[in-house]
Amino acid sequence: MDLFKLSVNRMTPTSDTAAPLADLSQCDAEPIHIPGSIQPHGVLLVLQGPRLRITQTSPTCQSLLGIAAAELLGRDLATVLGPALADAVGQALERYRELPHAPSSFDWQPPLGGQAFVGYVHRSDPFTILELEAAPADASDALTQAVLGFSAVHDEPVLLEKLRIAAALFRRLTGYDRVMIYRFDPDWHGEVVAEARRDDLEPYLGLHFPASDIPVQARRLYLINPTRVIVDVDYCPSPLVPTLDPVTGLALDLSRSLLRSVSPVHLEYLRNMGVRATLTTSLCREGRLWGLIACHHDSPRRVSNAIRQIADWLGQDLATQIGLKEEISRRHAATALEACRGRIMTAMRQGARLASLLQGPELADVLGAIGADGVALIAGAEITTGGVTPAPARIGDLVAGLSALHAKDPYHLFATECLSDHLAGTADLAATAAGVTLIPLDQAQSIKLIWFRGEYVRTVTWGGNPEKPVEVAANVRLSPRQSFAAWTQNVRLRSKRWAPDELESVRKLGVLIEIEWRKVAEDALRASEALLSDVLDSLTAHLAVLDGRGGIALVNAAWRRFAEQNGGGAACLPGTDYLAVCERAAAGEDGDGAQAQAALHGIQQVLRGLQSAFTLQYPCDSPSEERWFEMRVLPLRESRAGVLIAHEDITARKRSEQVLRDADQRKDEFLAMLGHELRNPLAPIRHVADVLTLHPMPEQLPWAASILTRQVSHLVRLVDDLLDVARINRGKLTLHRKRFDLREAVEHAIEQVRPMLDAHGQHLDVALVPTPVTVDGDPERLTQVVVNLLGNAAKFSAREMTVFLALDTVNGEARIVVRDQGAGLAASLLPQVFTAFTQGEQTLDRPRGGLGLGLALVKGLVELHAGRVRAASPGLGAGSTFTVQLPLAPSVPALAAAHPERPIKGRVILVIDDDRDVAAACAMLLGCVGQQVHTAHDGLTGLEAVERFQPDLILLDIGLPDMLGYEVAHRLRATVAGRAARLVALTGYGQEGDRQRALEAGFDEHLRKPVDLKTLIAVLGRCP
Repeated sequence: MDLFKLSVNRMTPTSDTAAPLADLSQCDAEPIHIPGSIQPHGVLLVLQGPRLRITQTSPTCQSLLGIAAAELLGRDLATVLGPALADAVGQALERYRELPHAPSSFDWQPPLGGQAFVGYVHRSDPFTILELEAAPADASDALTQAVLGFSAVHDEPVLLEKLRIAAALFRRLTGYDRVMIYRFDPDWHGEVVAEARRDDLEPYLGLHFPASDIPVQARRLYLINPTRVIVDVDYCPSPLVPTLDPVTGLALDLSRSLLRSVSPVHLEYLRNMGVRATLTTSLCREGRLWGLIACHHDSPRRVSNAIRQIADWLGQDLATQIGLKEEISRRHAATALEACRGRIMTAMRQGARLASLLQGPELADVLGAIGADGVALIAGAEITTGGVTPAPARIGDLVAGLSALHAKDPYHLFATECLSDHLAGTADLAATAAGVTLIPLDQAQSIKLIWFRGEYVRTVTWGGNPEKPVEVAANVRLSPRQSFAAWTQNVRLRSKRWAPDELESVRKLGVLIEIEWRKVAEDALRASEALLSDVLDSLTAHLAVLDGRGGIALVNAAWRRFAEQNGGGAACLPGTDYLAVCERAAAGEDGDGAQAQAALHGIQQVLRGLQSAFTLQYPCDSPSEERWFEMRVLPLRESRAGVLIAHEDITARKRSEQVLRDADQRKDEFLAMLGHELRNPLAPIRHVADVLTLHPMPEQLPWAASILTRQVSHLVRLVDDLLDVARINRGKLTLHRKRFDLREAVEHAIEQVRPMLDAHGQHLDVALVPTPVTVDGDPERLTQVVVNLLGNAAKFSAREMTVFLALDTVNGEARIVVRDQGAGLAASLLPQVFTAFTQGEQTLDRPRGGLGLGLALVKGLVELHAGRVRAASPGLGAGSTFTVQLPLAPSVPALAAAHPERPIKGRVILVIDDDRDVAAACAMLLGCVGQQVHTAHDGLTGLEAVERFQPDLILLDIGLPDMLGYEVAHRLRATVAGRAARLVALTGYGQEGDRQRALEAGFDEHLRKPVDLKTLIAVLGRCP
């Protein structure tokens, strides 16, 4: 880059027809700080230890000091050159230790007189280096000129003019033919930005020089040793004696030496420029080499120490002035960049989307935030552009290519003024995208901003051909370029370089956008969480979120209220280890241990991913009621560890389920009762019909008619009750209302129930009001109400008990009271006693029969008459009392019979059934087909009959009054006669479970009533 080529490396010729270029790739590695020699206009002494023993020197000590090098080596400085010099070196060394940035100087007059010298002291550990240089005559007013002249430099506001004034001042002070101020570019090539010269010299102002002119190690030395002088480029180097340090065996580091010898190639470089002497001062800013002040002379020239120090001071002051001026400009630019960023962020905080900024008035700020011509936002596959940009498709391609270059650094900011240097095939984009800056806005690189600068075509004038910094002669000797004539180069495919502050602005903008997005996301998250909290708090379920360790992270209001109301309080709020709560409960410290253990296990299984969900229903009674809860445990989404726990009060659901179960149970019981109640009357009807078919004897007709009438009436009542309940439930039952005396309905009811009471040997105590009780209603339905109540009283009272019936008027209402001394009602049954199919505890012993519809009909009919009905009972075994107003009664349908075939003969059969009609009818039917039939009506009598009659076939009812048919079967199978007979269960219960239980009890078969003759004949055929 520069005029001052210090060194080159070896190279190999690459062409036979043209002077090949030297390979400078290893130039930066040349050790120019240890040349092993000095310039001959001074003396160098290497001093060791506190006695300053001389270990190395230069041959110039003979000509300048009059002492041979051999006489100096190994001797103390004070001994050979006098204690005054040794003292001066000691004092200078103290000053150097305080200010080690440059050698410390002093004046020295040899003890024998003659030429005066200036001494320079610095350290090159572990040695002290003393350099002696003859002191030339000085202009005494140099410092005054410098101070006065530099005030003009301070006052000048324009940087380039400031540099021009400084160059002129340097030339005036130093007397050199040419003074140039040289500025390094960020790529380390250089440009002459100010010049003061002799009028007859060719100007170098504006010329650029390649970076290879001053390699990296030379630039490093300019930072260490800011002011260097070459007195005569044609000097003969004075080698150190000995060449290597005798103590360390190493070459001496001359980085801070003022006399250090220069590379021969650099000397030739200067000769080719027509230069014989140079003075160079570094311009450093914030520890970085900004440029140089280069002074050239066409003849040998020495400068005094005073001039050297003034030059060094002026260089530092000028560097400070440059820094201040550039910092002011930088701050102005940074302020403008910051203003653009601020307006962008203001728009985003007001709700503007980043993409919309690229297409609205804010585009100027998006471009101004970096000084770009165009910009694009890449969000996934969507590309939004603003300003001057390539086509979106090309943008997508080049962003993908650049991102691939930095895939391992997702937040990498990439900037270049020459895109084509990095991505092949992009030269055609130079008009819009010669330079780009790309920054990802998220770690996934799914969102990126890229700014574009178009091509900045410019002409650069070089001092000689920059592509030919050295040439190789025929003898393979390296030589610097011969010509420094202006070499013009057109620069294409490049944009203006992105300034450091512009790139820093992009970084800050990226951070601000990310912060704003994060803030927006956090605000949205907070709003979402608030909404979620409101939603969760509106739910009745008790909800809690557990983290991956089982700690409570979040609860809703229902959970919090429940915890507070049930003594949990803070123990079940966020921050609590819920697993520990469950463990304590499982250990029995509180709650139901088994349920808590199950809950703990379920939560742990879901937390560990061993179960996808867990559900547990458990009782949780409060002081006032029985309650049920259901706990559900669900995992959170995959990106988060933890579970959601929901405790929901399912008491209402449990109650509904219980109602359904009760209804289902009542249905099953009803179906069983219906089968039993229908089959019982059907059995004798079928048998009587079969008897009449086989032997139509006149003397049997009254008996047959009596059985048929009773059983058909019973069936009619059952069917009517079913139909009436159905009609009432559907609102289809019609009342035939009229005004009548309610006593008539009561008397009609007594007439209908009297036979039943007489059959049971029961008494009826009637108390009727003597005056008419006129009501508006259906006489038949009200009669039905009284019949049902009296019938219930008779069925559920023991023999010879009294049933009480009263009719009177109270407070303007007719009141019917039916009271018995029978089985009574349990307190738990009273609320459901008027529900269809509801009866007391059911057993297989059902001598009373019934479907559980009577009281439901009573309630329905009473309510159709706008009446009321209530039941009361002191308890089981204490009787019941029913009080009604305006009662009702049902209608009566009819039944049919079957026609059997003639059976076989010759068996002894025993029929055991508590229903005498059923037993008698069955016996008569089997007798008609030639069978010898005996009957019994309870279990014990049946067992005795088996022993007495030794039957071949036993037809045994299950529901016997003293013991169940299963028990009878079990006892029969324990006897010889019982084991020999075929045992058949003959019952109205026909569920599959009934059949299985019969077979397990020892029955051979299970038949449902009514059984036709054909079936009985088939059974006889299977007898042994």
